Amino acid sequence: YAKHKHTYIYIYANLSENEPSYSAFLLVEIKQKYAMPAGILEVTVAEGRHLKDEDILGENDAYVELYLDKKYKQRTTTISNSNNPTWNQHFTFNLDKHDHEIHFHVYDSDVGGRDSIGSCKVKLKHVFDDGKFDEWVKLPANLGLTSHGEIHIIMHFKPS
Repeated sequence: YAKHKHTYIYIYANLSENEPSYSAFLLVEIKQKYAMPAGILEVTVAEGRHLKDEDILGENDAYVELYLDKKYKQRTTTISNSNNPTWNQHFTFNLDKHDHEIHFHVYDSDVGGRDSIGSCKVKLKHVFDDGKFDEWVKLPANLGLTSHGEIHIIMHFKPS
């Protein structure tokens, strides 16, 4: 995994056509992205805590969908009547060079459908940097000012 290279360029800008003596140099940073490494990503959806209650009676019947690509989703089992569920379920993903983040969506299962509790994503560079990731990840709400709870995610990367 090659970390981002930084290239700096200077741009000469005339701030006012009427007063050419006012000018500035702008420093612009360009991050050059490199392809991510291919390999196996092992993901454990361990547990959730303080999940926002979507049920009128009782607590959530929560499960998590996770994916790199929306066409291929995996999901945990449903844990009934808990806003602090323990899943402790393991998933495996084959990564290619174009995978940059993994998505998690937490739902409350209901008769005839589901309600969204919250969602989050984790940039895979966090896993590539250390070979592992073990954190509680918030389910942001209201532009990240509040949270609908959090999920404990553990990931390991094995390059191919």
